[in-house]
Amino acid sequence: DSNAFLASGNVTTCNLQAFVSVSMYMVVETAYTMLSALYYITVVRKDWTTQKSQSFSVRFSFLGLPIIIGLGTAVSLLVMQQFNFDGVYSCNIASYPLNCHYINDLPCTRAPNAAYIRAGLYIYVFACFAIIIIFLSMLLYNVKKQDTETERYASEYLKGVKGEGIRSNPVAFQ
Repeated sequence: DSNAFLASGNVTTCNLQAFVSVSMYMVVETAYTMLSALYYITVVRKDWTTQKSQSFSVRFSFLGLPIIIGLGTAVSLLVMQQFNFDGVYSCNIASYPLNCHYINDLPCTRAPNAAYIRAGLYIYVFACFAIIIIFLSMLLYNVKKQDTETERYASEYLKGVKGEGIRSNPVAFQ
């Protein structure tokens, strides 16, 4: 019997809710966002052309890989019976019965190592966020660098035409 939101109280609906939550929200979304940031870096910094970015291997890497990682993670956690009601409002990676780690006479019947698996998943998510921040910082740096070069070329050109320079529009900070 589960008090989880949108789970009708049995193990199957709880497993379904946790499967979708872990695979789509935590793994696929995070991996896809990280790979999108990597894609922007490769286009701006490495000057990838449209033809190169439209190849099958690049498309598979950026679109298929997050789905494979997400489904692989969720299926393996489902097989290991790691999905249970977490005591707050939803089904997620949790041991069963609830708080069995803290009660000496109550053995965990499902997911005895759920805390470690949940911690590992959160480490993965936070590592992806750190990589996203690094890639977007690199992107911002490259755009700012291109803006500075454009400003320098424009001012040199306009000095020759009008005898004075003007400042270009700062693209990176709009």
